[in-house]
Amino acid sequence: MAVKFTSVKCPECGANLPIEEGRERVFCSYCGTPVIITNENEKVIRHIDEAKIKRAETDRMIQLEQLELEKKRLNQEIRDADRASKLQSVLTKIWIVFVVILFCICIGLIFIQGNDDDMPGWAAAFLFLFYIGAPIAVGGGILVFKVLPEKTNQKRLISQGGIRFPKKLEPFNEQDFHHMSKVLESSGFNNVECINKHDVILGIFAKADQVETVSVDGKEITSGGKIYLPDTPITITYHGK
Repeated sequence: MAVKFTSVKCPECGANLPIEEGRERVFCSYCGTPVIITNENEKVIRHIDEAKIKRAETDRMIQLEQLELEKKRLNQEIRDADRASKLQSVLTKIWIVFVVILFCICIGLIFIQGNDDDMPGWAAAFLFLFYIGAPIAVGGGILVFKVLPEKTNQKRLISQGGIRFPKKLEPFNEQDFHHMSKVLESSGFNNVECINKHDVILGIFAKADQVETVSVDGKEITSGGKIYLPDTPITITYHGK
């Protein structure tokens, strides 16, 4: 049985291409362009941009990987937050128990000592509270309600791409604002604003370009070391003419 051929033009170089009837794909023998026949009767040819298809597939795979990484990061943050919440709850209960025990000891000292001439009960209870009870209660409260939550928040910011405020800039009020802003920007902060106070007249009480205060997200800070997101607003006020 004789093979029938038909002729179509290459969409790239315009050369006539002999194609066997029934074939759906062919490569141009002149320029190598891959094409497919989408309508055999009308002999319509569509150019296949394989590089574009591969690029689209690669972009799609990258997007899927990014989504998977973001999902893992969010799940990890949820697990970390859950663990931190449980730890906070346990430590809070322990702190409350200690406070109750300390209070009971104070009450016990008052009744046990009574009106002893050497050490009245209220005096013994006061000394116990002042030297032992209060430091334990206050220290535990600071640990449970301030230190641990701050550490948890710092870890969360690190996982979100947070940046540590450089400690080498301390003390702030001895820095030149040009130097400070460059160091912050080189560290990765991208929302740094410098405000001139225009308070330098003779340069006796204040040196021109010297930093006065540094505020992060509207709150004045006096030391570095904490973690902040790159776009957190940082304001440097400095002395100037």
